[in-house]
Amino acid sequence: MDLAVVTGASSGIGAAVARALAESGRPLLLLARRRDRLDALDLASAMTASVDVTDADAVGRAVEAAVSAHGPVGTLVNCAGVLHLAPFLTQTVEEWSDTLNVNVLGTVIPIRAVLPGMLERGTGTIVNVSSVAGRHGFVDHAAYCASKFAVEGLSASLRREVGPRGVRVIVIAPGVVDTDLGAGSHGGRFSERKAKLARALDGGLHPDAVAAVVRHAVDAPPSETAQEIVVTHVREA
Repeated sequence: MDLAVVTGASSGIGAAVARALAESGRPLLLLARRRDRLDALDLASAMTASVDVTDADAVGRAVEAAVSAHGPVGTLVNCAGVLHLAPFLTQTVEEWSDTLNVNVLGTVIPIRAVLPGMLERGTGTIVNVSSVAGRHGFVDHAAYCASKFAVEGLSASLRREVGPRGVRVIVIAPGVVDTDLGAGSHGGRFSERKAKLARALDGGLHPDAVAAVVRHAVDAPPSETAQEIVVTHVREA
């Protein structure tokens, strides 16, 4: 199987996707800032690289090294993301910048690193993990929603551009997932809100549930694509 690249693979959905794709027998390149957590996954088929997904040079070097070792990239799953929650007028410019850089540029840069090879071969799959917050606005989520709406627009536009050339662009938009994303936002106020919501949803989706959806999408025949998949707990409206 061709090489699969997973960003944000050190925890949460990214780690679950890494495990799921490893089970499929694919060689992996796992990218995240926390190298110790990547190595703790202990996946025999995986190369790991401690990189910031907003650093185009570092991402490019990591992809080149993995391609040299394992051959071409067949799948990219963009899971890296940050969540800073606050009322609009109290959210700092620095938090806006971090959110847009990681969630938007951190999706664009890995795509730019793998897309030329996919287009050359006329095949490939790009999965962008978005959110229901990329489809609906939520109080205190202005920066996060803006970033995820951008990922949705990027994906829709790119799909029209590269789909006719054999490259799939798939959006997976989860609802509440049981991860530590956003933990500690503004003194824990929003972590308490998330905890209350999670209790109403039995903790929310497990990351493995999202990873199973990702694997199903990438394992489909290359002539087929699920363009957009929204997955939530059954009680989440």
